[in-house]
Amino acid sequence: MSENPFENKQFAPQKQTSSGSNTWKWVLGILGGGGLLMVLLCCGGGIGLVGFGMNIVEEDLKNQLRDNPQIKEHIGEITKFDVNFVKSTANSDDDVFVYDVEGTNGSAELTIDSESGVDGSEVIRSASMRLPDGDVVELEVDAGDFGVDFEAEEEPEEF
Repeated sequence: MSENPFENKQFAPQKQTSSGSNTWKWVLGILGGGGLLMVLLCCGGGIGLVGFGMNIVEEDLKNQLRDNPQIKEHIGEITKFDVNFVKSTANSDDDVFVYDVEGTNGSAELTIDSESGVDGSEVIRSASMRLPDGDVVELEVDAGDFGVDFEAEEEPEEF
């Protein structure tokens, strides 16, 4: 064996890897990350839009019910009016929502059956209030002020 003084055995030649496999990893990583970002943006936007819509409905209902004598008697002035999504989804009727309400004199759970009126505001068909002791009070609401006749059947228009 001849000894070559210029041969460096510490740094033996290594197998060269192809950069093509790393490129594919980067491309797939970027596409996967971009896809995940799009899913998050779409879902987040949808949830935000639903939340915004529910806030509008909550304010509308709160304004309609704030002067109700039964609410004033048991709850007082309404200070908090929030939809309870868990209890609302447990109900099979799509127009019935449950709200957690707090006031200056107490709290209650309101179950409200409502629909959007002609002008876009919520029209309350019926409402009940469950008090902390379990008693249920049927609220007197007047849908007549909103020009909606729930008993009338809609007839199709003829052209």
